Amino acid sequence: MKILKFLAISAIFLGIIAVVLGFVFTKGDLNVIKAAFITDQNYEYVVHEGTDAVNDVYINVTINDVVFLKSDDETYKVEYYESEQDNFEFSVEEGKLSLKNTYQYKFRFFNFNFQSKEVKTIKVYLPLSYNKEIECISTTGDVIISDFNLEKITVKVTTGDISIKDTTVVTHITATSTTGNLTIENVNAVKLTIAATTGDTSIRNSNITNEVKVNASTGKITIDNVNTLRIDVVVSTGDIKINNVVCDDIDTRTTTGDIVMTLNGNENDFQVNLSTSTGSIKYQGIKSKGQIITSTGTKSIYAKTTTGNINIQIHN
Repeated sequence: MKILKFLAISAIFLGIIAVVLGFVFTKGDLNVIKAAFITDQNYEYVVHEGTDAVNDVYINVTINDVVFLKSDDETYKVEYYESEQDNFEFSVEEGKLSLKNTYQYKFRFFNFNFQSKEVKTIKVYLPLSYNKEIECISTTGDVIISDFNLEKITVKVTTGDISIKDTTVVTHITATSTTGNLTIENVNAVKLTIAATTGDTSIRNSNITNEVKVNASTGKITIDNVNTLRIDVVVSTGDIKINNVVCDDIDTRTTTGDIVMTLNGNENDFQVNLSTSTGSIKYQGIKSKGQIITSTGTKSIYAKTTTGNINIQIHN
């Protein structure tokens, strides 16, 4: 047992020395260190393109960023890099464009393998008139969707960021991330549902007809310049900031964090229920402690934090 303990301590010590020497010789440039472990030479470029009708899109990958783009015409094109260890299954069957990834993890004592941004990125070019559903799952990687008119979007990422911009969705956007930031900007949809474990969520300059629903464990929630009927935000640890919003029904809850709102509307239209256990409340410039409740109005604002401050301002 003593020998194993000695070997373990020695390995850690040697690792620390290697890291220090690496920083010295590269002058602290982590990109130089990372470049030494890039395995792009093991990958080859693959492209699939065609004129088959596409009515559905399903992407399921392991360690890739996925970018969705519009083609210049009615063709589709999918570009990616694959290797013996990291391969893909592509198909277009009965109108469904599908790309599935199989990544074979190989155990090595020192397993520092990286792909460059180019090799890691999958580009999915959809026909110019494509307006159906996009469903994308990525274990480790970012997902970017921009400039589309779609029926539905479903994105699930374990570790990585999600970005949906300049897009109109006829029904529902669902975005789920375990570790990563979520950005929704210049979007029109009927409903937006976001679930995040660790990471910030930003929703800006958007029209969501029915509801914006955000459930997060740790992270800052920002909703700016948004029109919707209902906002429902629940976060365990993090601030909630709602600015320049038109909404009839707002429900915000955080355990540890501040809640700040600036709403467009008439103060008399809103009944409010604001409470904090440890912190202060400011409503329409008037500061108080504990709880504020008003019972008049057909619209509602509910804000509750255990440890944090609440600041609500309503103006025409």
